Amino acid sequence: YSFAQNPNWSSAWAPGSEMYEYCRDVVDKFGVRDKFRFGVKVLSSTYDAQRNEWITETADGTTYISRYLINASGSLSEATWPDI
Repeated sequence: YSFAQNPNWSSAWAPGSEMYEYCRDVVDKFGVRDKFRFGVKVLSSTYDAQRNEWITETADGTTYISRYLINASGSLSEATWPDI
């Protein structure tokens, strides 16, 4: 992140464990861990333009109202070999 740069990366392409630790450190540094929901199945998320809010419904019946919605589905967590 540009707002929390890390000058101590072990290489230009840091391993996943190092990236993971960096993300954890940033979350703790900015005190936002309580804003995250892990392992939650999202059924739907709709943007209400008039209210400038996201309405998100989850499988456990919880409805979240938020100004921001971040998709963190884990695209880096599942390695895929390209067809070369």
